[in-house]
Amino acid sequence: MISIDIREQINSIASELCLDPFTVKYLHKRFRKEGIQFLTVTLPLLSKAVLRSLELGYFERPTNFSWHERSLRFCRSLLDAIFDHRTGKVLPNVDPLALYSLRSLCEYFYKLALPFDEADLDNAEEAFVKEEDSLERSSFDWDFIELLRKDFETHHSYSTQVHSDVFKHQRPYLTPGTFSGKTSEAYYVHKTRPLMVPTKFKADSGVFKPYPSAPLQLELGNDTANYSEVLFVPKDSRGPRTIVREPMVNLAAQMSFHVWLRDNLNRTSSGRVNFVNQQVNRDLAQASSISKEFCTLDLKNASDRVAYCVVKHITQNSPAFRYFLKHRTEMTKLPSGKLMKLRKIAGMGSGLTFPTMSLLIYLAAVRAISSARVSYKDAMLMCYVYGDDIIVPSRYAEHVTSALQKVGLQLNCTKSFKHSHFRESCGGDYYDGQDVGPLRLKLSNCENRVNQNKLVISGTQALLQVERHARECVKHGFIALAECYYRAIERKYGKLPEVSGDSPILGRYKLNLADSPDLDEYGNYAKGKYLCALPVKSPVEDMNPYVYLATKLTQDLGGLARNLFHLDKSCGSTYGEISIPRRVRYARAERSVLDLTLQAAT
Repeated sequence: MISIDIREQINSIASELCLDPFTVKYLHKRFRKEGIQFLTVTLPLLSKAVLRSLELGYFERPTNFSWHERSLRFCRSLLDAIFDHRTGKVLPNVDPLALYSLRSLCEYFYKLALPFDEADLDNAEEAFVKEEDSLERSSFDWDFIELLRKDFETHHSYSTQVHSDVFKHQRPYLTPGTFSGKTSEAYYVHKTRPLMVPTKFKADSGVFKPYPSAPLQLELGNDTANYSEVLFVPKDSRGPRTIVREPMVNLAAQMSFHVWLRDNLNRTSSGRVNFVNQQVNRDLAQASSISKEFCTLDLKNASDRVAYCVVKHITQNSPAFRYFLKHRTEMTKLPSGKLMKLRKIAGMGSGLTFPTMSLLIYLAAVRAISSARVSYKDAMLMCYVYGDDIIVPSRYAEHVTSALQKVGLQLNCTKSFKHSHFRESCGGDYYDGQDVGPLRLKLSNCENRVNQNKLVISGTQALLQVERHARECVKHGFIALAECYYRAIERKYGKLPEVSGDSPILGRYKLNLADSPDLDEYGNYAKGKYLCALPVKSPVEDMNPYVYLATKLTQDLGGLARNLFHLDKSCGSTYGEISIPRRVRYARAERSVLDLTLQAAT
């Protein structure tokens, strides 16, 4: 467990951004009055308002803050580098650094996932049901959807394939995680035996046989659930994330479909629809933040708005789609225990959702552009889709927005950009070519809670996640903020060594240790060699201090350990207290380094 004073974090951020005393005092005042919600909810609203204002051309007045003239009373130095404080209009030459600084201040705590209570769960379930009901009331343009069916059959050659072609392309397999139904009764069987599948898959049960190289395979027997389960998991300050847990055999088949459609979509679109390389969209967003040639579009709850009836109509003559849509999980179980029928194709967590959503978006966008006197094949090369991140030529933005609405999808106007020099796609945020992606506090796989003015971080991943975030602080230039985390770690685990490059050792991260003899020609540590320059005194008299240091300060990223640090021969045999750079290397070991870390720490 690691505890950090939130007030100290605020002061560190303020000092890095050179905020005026009035602004710092204002931040502390509202934090005392409103608590962590001011940092996780209210401040991010200002950042969203600024981005929206860049698109509109003038500062749209957020209602959560006091005003002076056409600007706010606080953060004046940053806002005055973006907007004219007299007229409120966007300046001709916005300072990207000021935009980056403002977003880092406002969005730093935005991604912090905190525990949610029963009221949050009830609200999340109500929102899920409401979104599902809205699909029934949506007014689809069936003439337009019929055009998409013809486009799919004409330009996507894989539409004629049958389900056996899907299984030949990718055999069923399971993803990590849990499944709906009586998973607690699952047991291991020999690798040569197939999964026992429900009746609807009996004709194809042979393809569910594990690969010969698979060591063991789970088997559920005949009691596999025929419904998915809705779960709510921590996400960020906006509330829990909604996912679904699919029946085991259904998910195994869905993953065959996922890989098959993913690969065919990538091939047919010449890489415009991709599932693995976000850098394509990021590079295009960065270039378009200068030229404005392309716009970036984002959708609201896209995965929950892929209507089953729409996809069924478009793919009605595709044997493979008919097979997998017939075997989709039609019912889902809510956390309250209620069963409801799904109108969308599936929830997020099903192998059907992501590729089918990408296909629907791509078909609608290409058809919209081709309707503007562009050949269909040329239009196919103008649309870039990664999930619900869409990039299309700015001149066709209105056509594409209208087309998406015709199939039941809704544009998120606050995260779509066309007129300004700001572009956002696949985690890349750019203004006029400059990266303005803010520093955010993300603590994955940790249990976070606020105790008075303290942020308490616990869980088996807490030490690693806090240290890795401190590295990100250093890389973003927030040295004082990184020091907050290093002090918190050292209070619990003792003094940290200095590390650099991609060192897996937990330590104080340095961007450049040029005087180190272990640096390669690029200024980074050579692979397998890392620096520890720190006086270390082993509590065990006959234990080499570097072995002690490694076991105390190193955690294996995979959770199941592979590595334990051993000394290089050049390190000599001096024990006790030392203070010289040493090289250490990996050696195979069976015991978890995390276990050794926690054992040494206690």
